[in-house]
Amino acid sequence: MRKFVKILAWAILALVVVPLAAVLAINAVDEPLSPQAAAYGEPRSPGVPGNENGYYALVGLGAPDGADAIVYARAWIEEARAAARAHRPEKRSQESRAKRPLSCDPAQASCLAVAKEKPDEVKAHIEAYREDLARYEALIGFKRYEEVLDYPLRLAAEFPQYGSVTAAHRAYVLRAAMQAQSGNMEAALSAIERDIAFQRAMMTGSRTLLGKV
Repeated sequence: MRKFVKILAWAILALVVVPLAAVLAINAVDEPLSPQAAAYGEPRSPGVPGNENGYYALVGLGAPDGADAIVYARAWIEEARAAARAHRPEKRSQESRAKRPLSCDPAQASCLAVAKEKPDEVKAHIEAYREDLARYEALIGFKRYEEVLDYPLRLAAEFPQYGSVTAAHRAYVLRAAMQAQSGNMEAALSAIERDIAFQRAMMTGSRTLLGKV
């Protein structure tokens, strides 16, 4: 019995303790970040002018119904700046937005199949998202994108309403599927191409992991 316990102890030492010690030793001293990497997350003025920056249109997707999306976005960003500089919580009002129906999630189901099986329901969904779709069209019309982070991020900092962005995107894809289902394949493909082009610009200009997701 003692021999078995001894063998087991040596096995645990070889398979667990030694590899763990090696990993800890390797990571005990991290390599210093390059100046470019160290400065990446630091506050800095955006390189994209405000009137060319799609980030404002993205923030504007969380605006109240009927509001000017860009005016809302500018005020939202200015409050984030002011709160960070004053080391206080951000003052945000409850946005007045009507409840939207859940749209097709292209990651979970074929929106083309949904458009074919439930055309009347899809039309109603698209109508409910009319304002969001107009805002999303404005968003993907931008050729340049950079998150405005000229103020220090804090744990208490609020992020744009990415849920509204996701919902609008799903409605946009569903509308494209409806166009394809009705035979207007050219319009559907054009819509998806515009969307992909903007997604690339967004991935390039995002400075946070959340923005890249």
